[in-house]
Amino acid sequence: MLDRRLSALASVAAAHPATADDLGLAARDATLARRFLRPREATWHDGDENLVRGHVEGGGTGSAALQARRLLDTAELLARIAPRVETVWCFLWMMEAALPSLIEPPRGAC
Repeated sequence: MLDRRLSALASVAAAHPATADDLGLAARDATLARRFLRPREATWHDGDENLVRGHVEGGGTGSAALQARRLLDTAELLARIAPRVETVWCFLWMMEAALPSLIEPPRGAC
């Protein structure tokens, strides 16, 4: 699921629209992600959250493409620095919260 989500983020970062299914937000996937993250939620400390939030938010909101690029850049940074596992869980939690905002509205929707 993570590979699929990262691939979908790369597509969004390249300015291609994504659906909930593309981003792994179908009910089955969302349930699986919540089941994994719920027992780990808030096991990270402020330093983990500050590191992740600083990169994910990057100074504010922006287009879906920019938000997707920030998530990908943060994932790449974490892969390079080999952080504490709690930092990765914090990133996954923040990614889970950010994904719904990247969904392309249906054509003709307001």
